[in-house]
Amino acid sequence: MTDSSSTRFSGPALAAFVLGLFAVLANMPLLSPPAALIAIVLAAIGIKQTAAQNISGRNLAVTGLVAGALALFVIPLLNIALSKNQADYTTDARIQANEEQVLAGLHAYAKAQETVLEGGYGKMINPQHEPGYCRDFTLLPEILVAPDGVPTPLLDDAFAGATSEDNPFYGYYFAQGPVSETAHVLYAFPVVYGKTGRRTFRIDHTGTILGCDLGSQHTELSTSLDQLQWQPVFMPQDASSADSGNEISGRREITGNEKKEEK
Repeated sequence: MTDSSSTRFSGPALAAFVLGLFAVLANMPLLSPPAALIAIVLAAIGIKQTAAQNISGRNLAVTGLVAGALALFVIPLLNIALSKNQADYTTDARIQANEEQVLAGLHAYAKAQETVLEGGYGKMINPQHEPGYCRDFTLLPEILVAPDGVPTPLLDDAFAGATSEDNPFYGYYFAQGPVSETAHVLYAFPVVYGKTGRRTFRIDHTGTILGCDLGSQHTELSTSLDQLQWQPVFMPQDASSADSGNEISGRREITGNEKKEEK
């Protein structure tokens, strides 16, 4: 019969428990893996020692082993998954913000074309730029209006200057489609699909904005763009039939639910 007074406690078992617990709770990329590895080694030693009847601490050794394994193998995988989800959420938020800015820019572009076509607001004070016909969007910042007596460019330079991937506007660049005296088309392309934007946009002289997800394929500006499966994003609407909750200057956005129903 073993004398209980001669029972010893396993030091490696206690150390394994402490290091394993630290590795799990700390969750530090530089410290947790080494601590977890040492905890597993010490736990194995502790389990072997506690096999003898006069050495206690087996439960601590097993706990240290489990904690070390969790910190070394399971928790890093969870961290990777959580980081990816966070990155995806951040990217989605950035894409949404970019697309909202681009849509606002397209509305400003349409308003600017309306101004030069009809003399819509203010007085155009550039003698060389008379109203009556549409312009290439890169020329619109050269046209000054003075609705409040202060000369103001008809379109922002940053927007009109975003004609290439090297000089984007909120992750998009723009290309002017056909322009005639009374009609115009402007396209907006994401610089990096899936990072700066997903949808390609198209606006014309009617003020209608269409969107199309081209995926990662790169489509050059050509007549083939008009043959894509465009979906309405923003459509002009008579004030009499405009929905008061979505009405914006006689137009309304197509909501996400409506897009799903249309599909």
